Amino acid sequence: MISIRRFLILVSLAATIVVTFIATFQGYRSGTLATQALLDKQLSEKIQLLNADATSQALNTPNQLFQVFDAQGQLLRGSAGAPALPLTDESRGYADISHDGTLWRTLAVGTPEGGRIVVAERRALQFEVVDEVVLQTLLPIGIGIPVLALVIGVIITYGLRHLRTVEQELRARSAHNLQTLD
Repeated sequence: MISIRRFLILVSLAATIVVTFIATFQGYRSGTLATQALLDKQLSEKIQLLNADATSQALNTPNQLFQVFDAQGQLLRGSAGAPALPLTDESRGYADISHDGTLWRTLAVGTPEGGRIVVAERRALQFEVVDEVVLQTLLPIGIGIPVLALVIGVIITYGLRHLRTVEQELRARSAHNLQTLD
C-alpha cells in the first residue's frame, strides 16, 4: 500500500517537474528573445533621438555610447566614453562587440547625407533585464512546486484510502478465508 502511494506521488511529481522545467525553459527562451527585441528597439529609438537632437545629452551616460560620422568616416560627435574609431565595422544593423573589456550591443544606421550613426549599450544591462524577468517568472514556480507536491500527496493519499480499508480487512482475515469482501 505504501509503495503504491509512494510510486504514484513520485511519478506525478516527476512528471510535473519535467513538464514545468520544459515550460519554464521555453518561457525563458521566448522571454529572452522578446526582451532582446525590445532592447534592440530602444537602440533604434536612440538613433532617432540622435537624429533629432544635436546635443544628445540623454545618451551621454557610462552605459551608453554613440558616434556620428560624416560621409568620409570622420567622427563629428560622440559620447564622452566613445572612441574616435568606429565601435563596429558593420555599416548597418546590429552587432555585439567588445570595447574596453566589456560586451556591448551596437546598432549602426546610415544618414541621408551618407554618414553613419552608431549607438551602443552595455550587454550587462541587457542581461540584468533578462535575469530580472526570469527571476520574477521562476520565483512563483519555485514556490508552487512544493505546494503542488503537497497537494498531489494529499489527493493520492485520499484517493487510496479505500485500499487502506481493504488492506486492513485482509490482514484481519486468516489466510484460508476465501469469502468475498464487502
